Amino acid sequence: MRAKLVLAVVLTTIFAFGSNLVLRDHEVWDRHDYWNRIYCAVTVKSDSSNLVTDLRLQDFVITESAYDDEGNVLITCNASFDNPSYQFDGPGFWEESVNSDKLDIVFLIDSTGSMEEHIDNIKKQLRIFIKRLAEQYTNFRMVIAVYETDEMPRWPDGRRVYFFYGPMMKEELEYQIEKLTTGGEWWNFQWGYDAFLWTLDLPWRDDARKIVVIITDVFTDSVHGPNWYFAHGCSSSPYAVDMAMREKNIHLYFCQPDEENMAKTELSENFSEMVNPKVREANFDILLKLNDLTKKLSWPFCLG
Repeated sequence: MRAKLVLAVVLTTIFAFGSNLVLRDHEVWDRHDYWNRIYCAVTVKSDSSNLVTDLRLQDFVITESAYDDEGNVLITCNASFDNPSYQFDGPGFWEESVNSDKLDIVFLIDSTGSMEEHIDNIKKQLRIFIKRLAEQYTNFRMVIAVYETDEMPRWPDGRRVYFFYGPMMKEELEYQIEKLTTGGEWWNFQWGYDAFLWTLDLPWRDDARKIVVIITDVFTDSVHGPNWYFAHGCSSSPYAVDMAMREKNIHLYFCQPDEENMAKTELSENFSEMVNPKVREANFDILLKLNDLTKKLSWPFCLG
């Protein structure tokens, strides 16, 4: 006698009003596949066809039933949400309540030592921004990455970035915000243009507004910068970024102080009008003149 596994999702009796579940997508593994192929996506509507939001994991029950070949129920039991196999390296339960406004946004944050005094404010502003997006039901996807020189930007917890976190993953975004920190006593200009070009490999949605936000407390390095003379020097230019913005329709928002308020050590060690005068000329400001998709944000970082 063979047993078959049937996955069913029903609302618990916590709701006094009527409600309907619409199964949008699902998949159940078999013994030839991976355990993490178990998932179920549903839409919950009231009897008046209004979407039901702000549900909790406790508002749902997953029942597993085994049947014999004749369709008789052999056993039925509730699946435990406490099982580590159901967690998917996260909470294992997400809500996606969004409207038609699609936004893909990448935050690139200078993580060098001089940024330490600004990190707490950046965390605060990111939390406010995510909360506002959720309240407006914006269909957003987000990357929060730290960058320095030489290496690819990474999530604050050190993992490589392969995809965006969406509105269902607010807890995962909060985890990355909490991990935001600076990286010791590095006193270099950071590779903002390289970091922007790196974002071109991300899976942007064609029909979404696309924005890259770069936050740094000093001039960005470029091919005109102070480190052109060694193998790991930056070789990118603002003109490469200008071309990429036009081709991909990506907006660039940059947030940095005016020169008199920039990090003093970086300026004194990396910039001299006698040695590399084009450092200032090649800063993000040049893109304000070249490309209407560029915007300068106020300092300190604030999304309004």
